[in-house]
Amino acid sequence: MRDELGVLIVEEADGKVGVQLFSDPTSAKESFDNLVGEPGQKPQRVRFLKVIDKTGQAEVWVKDLPIVVAETDRKDHYIIGEKV
Repeated sequence: MRDELGVLIVEEADGKVGVQLFSDPTSAKESFDNLVGEPGQKPQRVRFLKVIDKTGQAEVWVKDLPIVVAETDRKDHYIIGEKV
């Protein structure tokens, strides 16, 4: 049995909900942190839960997508392998 689990919940604008479970919540949280969406995509709310069995607690993070970056803060180029 695992000591920690990750749960990703994605809620679409039309009310549909998707759920994914992760056996490695640390790497799943890193992926969650990198979610920004794409300009023009339908709004989504994304929740990530890290369930810790030893303490009976959970950590929760929430973000609304897409994250809109002001045009003045947008990069005009990207370097492959560099975190945006």
